[in-house]
Parts: sequence; C-alpha cells; structure tokens
Amino acid sequence: ILSSDYLNKHWSQKIKATDAEIKAYLGAHPEYDLSKKREKAQAVLQRAKAGEDFAKLAAEFSEDRSTKNKGGLYENVGTNIVWEQVESAALALEKGQVAEKLVESKDGLHIVKLENKTLKSAKDGSQTVTFSVRHILLQNAFEEPDNNQPGIPPPFLKPEEIAKTAVEKEKYASLVADMIGRNQIAVPDDFAL
Repeated sequence: ILSSDYLNKHWSQKIKATDAEIKAYLGAHPEYDLSKKREKAQAVLQRAKAGEDFAKLAAEFSEDRSTKNKGGLYENVGTNIVWEQVESAALALEKGQVAEKLVESKDGLHIVKLENKTLKSAKDGSQTVTFSVRHILLQNAFEEPDNNQPGIPPPFLKPEEIAKTAVEKEKYASLVADMIGRNQIAVPDDFAL
C-alpha cells in the first residue's frame, strides 16, 4: 500500500514519460520508423506488380494475422466486410489485377489483388456483389517488444506507445534503485524486486 501511494504521488514528476523523452527514444530506435515500413510496402508492391506469387509475398510480409497463412485471402466476402479502402480498391480492379498504388486504411498500408468478383441480381432488381481479395498489410504499428507469452502473439502498438512504455519502465527502475540506495533496504539475494 505504501509503495502504491508513493508511486501515485511521484508518478507525474518522476516516472511519466514526457513528449521530449518519447521523441528522443524514437530517434534512438530507428526500428520504429514508420517511413521505413512505407518503403518496405512500396518494394513489396513492386514485386507483386512484377508478377511474383502474391500468396507467398503475403505469407512472408503481411502483418494481418487472420489471413497471413492463407496467402492474404479474404474469400467470397460481401460488401462492408473488409476495410472500406481495400474493398473500394479491389472492386475497381479486374480479376487477377494488383492495385497500382498502396491502399491506406486506419490500420496501415495494404497491397491489394482481386481474385474474383461476382454480381448477383435479385428478383427485385437489386444487385449484390461478392468478391475474393488478397491483401498484404503492413501495419502502422509494431509488435510489442519483449512480450514473450507462449502461444499468444504480442499486440501491435504505435511507436509512441512503445516509446512511452520503455521510457516509463526505465524511469520506474531508476526510481526504485534510488529508493533502495537512499533507504539502505536489504533483501535476501533470492528475493526479486
């Protein structure tokens, strides 16, 4: 209870990450640079447009865990099932065609290939469309580092979230070490703090 109260009292001054600290962390960790993901997505798009096996590219590069092992395939879906931007891009294509440009959604960058499209007419004159589309998603986020839970994939986090967590973890450890040093706290060697 005392440690919780102490942390609550000192969180904003001694542990909470500032914008400057987050920016400095990201500057020191180029692996969390979203512009590099865009470059990678552009390179994969060029390979897909050059005729490489799209399903193999999806299995290698896609960050959509639900379709990665199916070659990026959403099969026989109706409207309003996949991302709106992916749907629009796919329905504008001809069978077997790859979209000319990267498709942006709230989740990231997609490379889109239409496998097939079927229009069905109802008795009332309305039409419904179903289509199969392959996509490769490079998310505008990164897998949470140091998350090693067996059988559970790490969540994707924004670069700022990763930086904030890392900075606050380091500041917390520093605060605890300082408290131990100032207060001459002794614990058995086999007891972890």
